Amino acid sequence: MEFRLDHPKFESLCAAFEYALREHAEKEHPVYPGMKPAFVFRGECGRFPTTMPSIARVTGLSRADRLTLAKISDWAAERLHEEREDLTWPQASALLQHYGMPSRIVDFTGDLALAFSFAGRGDSDVGRLAVLPYVPSETGPMFEFFDHPWAERAQRQAAYGVLTDASELNDLKADSARARFNLRWYEFTILPDEREFSQKRTRGVLQESNDPSAGFVRYYITGYVEEFGKLSSRLTQWLLENIVIAPYCALVASHEGEEAEVFFRPAECLLENGLPAFDPGLETECSRRYWSSDCRDNSRQRLLNFVMPAPGRIFVDPRTYHSNG
Repeated sequence: MEFRLDHPKFESLCAAFEYALREHAEKEHPVYPGMKPAFVFRGECGRFPTTMPSIARVTGLSRADRLTLAKISDWAAERLHEEREDLTWPQASALLQHYGMPSRIVDFTGDLALAFSFAGRGDSDVGRLAVLPYVPSETGPMFEFFDHPWAERAQRQAAYGVLTDASELNDLKADSARARFNLRWYEFTILPDEREFSQKRTRGVLQESNDPSAGFVRYYITGYVEEFGKLSSRLTQWLLENIVIAPYCALVASHEGEEAEVFFRPAECLLENGLPAFDPGLETECSRRYWSSDCRDNSRQRLLNFVMPAPGRIFVDPRTYHSNG
C-alpha cells in the first residue's frame, strides 16, 4: 500500500516547519519536566516504508544473535531500573536506546525544531515529520523520558516515546496505528542550507565527550557478558558499530561501608583531572576482546586489584578505560 501523507508535500523543510509550528505547537522550544505538550514529534530523513522500534530494524544478524541482542537490551534496562527505583523500566530502556542499544521504543521529541533537525541531517533530500497528540499515562504506551538526572541525552532531546508491542501497532505508518494514535505524517524537500543547519544543530545534541551517561551501555554489556558468557563475533561487531564508546566514570562523593556515593561525569573530566585522554579506538578493541567468543580476554581481571578512590577523586570503571594501564 502506498504511503499516505496528511498534507501535500512541502517544498522545503522551512515551509513544513512553519506549517507544523502554526498547526501543532505554540512555540518551537522543548518542554521541560512538569510541562505536558499537546503534541510530540518525530523527524525522519528519507522515505522509509515503515516506522518500527529500533529492535525491529536490526539487520545483518542471525536470528539467534537478534534474540541475544533483545535479551541484552531487557537485562540492561532491568539492571538500571534496579539501581535506581525512581527510574522506571521504560525510562531505563529509553536511556540505553539513546546511546545505541535497540529497544521496543519509537522515539519522539517535544521540541518541534529538533525533530526537523533530525529529519534534515542525513543524506536524503526528502524528510518526514510525524505529529502525535500526547496523552499522558503512567501505563503507556506514550512515555516521557527526560525527567531523571541520569537521562542526559533524553534531556537534550526533550525525549518522549511510544512503547510498542508485537501487534500491528508495531508500525507507526500502518493505518491501524495512525487511526489509534491520531498520528499525522508530513513530507518535505530538504534544501542544502537546511541540511547544513540541521547537522550543526544535532551535532551538539549528540556530543558524547560532555555527556556523563554516555558510558552506561558499554558498562552493562560488559556486565551481561560476565554473567551469561561471550557473544558471537558478528554480534560483537554490530554492537561496537552502533553503541556509544565512552568511559563509565564518576566523581566519588562519599563512602558508605563497601558502597560509594558517586556522581557520573563525562569523558572530558579525565583530562581535567590529570588522567590520559579517552581513546575510542583502543577502547573499541578492548571491548571486542572482552565480548567476542573469538577472544579469551576476561574483563573481570581488570577488577582484581581495583580500589575505589577516596571522596573527591574520579572513579573510572577499569573495564571501560584502559589508557592508564
